[in-house]
Amino acid sequence: MAKPESLEFLEIELQCDQLAVKINAVHRIPIVMELLTQEQKSKFLEPLLENIITGKLIDDELLYAIARVIRKLSTNNPLSLVKLLEMLAAKEETVVRQEAVNSIISLAKDANPSNNQGLNAEIVSLVERLIGSSGTGTVSKEPKEPSTSEVVWAKKVSGIEIIPDIYSVLSGAHRFELAKRFIACSDDETPMVIRSVVGRLGSMLKCVL
Repeated sequence: MAKPESLEFLEIELQCDQLAVKINAVHRIPIVMELLTQEQKSKFLEPLLENIITGKLIDDELLYAIARVIRKLSTNNPLSLVKLLEMLAAKEETVVRQEAVNSIISLAKDANPSNNQGLNAEIVSLVERLIGSSGTGTVSKEPKEPSTSEVVWAKKVSGIEIIPDIYSVLSGAHRFELAKRFIACSDDETPMVIRSVVGRLGSMLKCVL
């Protein structure tokens, strides 16, 4: 399958040395996606975004722009976006991480139960991977090796931030599991994780009481 010209031009701009050109290209991604088939999105665009997110010399402003635009993308396979957002939610930079969290929450809340039954289940799995198996410093169980730009505490903070805001749209079993993860994080030894638990405790109590 040949790569569409619109995507080739986008790729050239995203590889430009000028940050402003890259950010403008990111803002045009939703328009480009409207011109692509689902197969083209999966084969060309999603790997392109993944390569940018996992790059070693990447600007936080560009990552922030990508995190914001992902929730606007038109796709018949929203599960593919979850993987990209999980990578962004693992970044240390606060604005990038928070925007990824916001996009994950939006995906969960906007999911149509009749058409996207697996989406919220995948988001729950995403939160479990971010937080890990406990709140005591255990690294999340992911199938790939974490990159140097992924920080364990940052991943846990993202998971903690997500739980209260998606709790109401989850099934009972998923609610119970994420509530356990949230409580377990209160035993974490990392100050940033504890601050996040304290900051979200009020919202979490409203969910469960």
